[in-house]
Amino acid sequence: MRAIAVEAVVLIDENVARPPAPGVAQQPVAGAALARLSRLLDTQLAAAESDYEVFALCARAVMETWLTGHAALLLGERGAQLLEERATHGQTSLEYLARLLDEEMYGESPRPKAFRRHLRSFFDEVDISGAEGNTRWLLRYLDAGAVPLVRTSPRPSDRPADFVRVGLWVALFLAHGYFDAIGDRETATAARALFDRLRLATDDFYSRRRSDATRSGSAGPPPA
Repeated sequence: MRAIAVEAVVLIDENVARPPAPGVAQQPVAGAALARLSRLLDTQLAAAESDYEVFALCARAVMETWLTGHAALLLGERGAQLLEERATHGQTSLEYLARLLDEEMYGESPRPKAFRRHLRSFFDEVDISGAEGNTRWLLRYLDAGAVPLVRTSPRPSDRPADFVRVGLWVALFLAHGYFDAIGDRETATAARALFDRLRLATDDFYSRRRSDATRSGSAGPPPA
C-alpha cells in the first residue's frame, strides 16, 4: 500500500498543474484540493511511525480537503456557495456535503453511498481525535455529536498504515474525478488503476472487518 501511495503522489504532482483539454472548463478549487491531498499524503509517508499527532492532523485535513474538492467538482455554483458558508460561518457540515454528493452521483438513497461511507471511515477506522481527548470538535464535521459508526471494530486504529490507507482512498477518488473532468483521460485512467490496486491490496483488511462485524451481529459494507 505504501508503494501505491508513493505512486499516487508522483502521479498527482506531475499532472495536477496541467491545463485542461481545449474547450474544457478549468477546475481550480478541485485542482488545489488535489494538490493539497498529495502534500498531506507525502507528509504522512515521511513521518516517523511514532508521530501519531502528525498522522491524526493530516487525516483531519485530508477529510475536509477531499470533500471540498469534490463539492467544487460536482456541485458547481451550489457547491461554491456551501463552501463559502462553511468557511465564513462554520455552517454546512461535512456530513451534509457528503450526503449531497451521494445524491448527485448516485441518486437519493436511505443508505450511505461512497461519499458518506468514505467520510465515516475517518471516524470508524482511524483515531483522529488527537490530543483533545474528547470528540467535541466533531460537531463541526458531523450533523450530530455522536460518531456515526458504519462498521464495527474494537476501537479506531492509530496505526500509521491505516491513516495512509484511509487518506489514499479519497485522494485517488478525487484524482480520478478531477482528471476526468479536465479532459485528461490518460491520467484519470492511471488514477483509477491505482484505486483498483488499492482495493485489491485492502481486500483482506475489509474481509476481516466484515467477519468481525458478522460475529458481533452488525455487519457493514466496505467502501465503494
